[in-house]
Amino acid sequence: MTESPAARRHRFGAFEADASTGELRRQGIRIRLNAQPFQVLLALLKRPASC
Repeated sequence: MTESPAARRHRFGAFEADASTGELRRQGIRIRLNAQPFQVLLALLKRPASC
């Protein structure tokens, strides 16, 4: 089973992280982020804290 492209995008606040392209955007503007910090961000987004 494969994920849809929309399932690989995570939106939070003014930001959008796209796992398929490895891009982080803020209000449509790309923010440069190295690969390892981006992977950490994705891991956190996949398991949000329940507060």
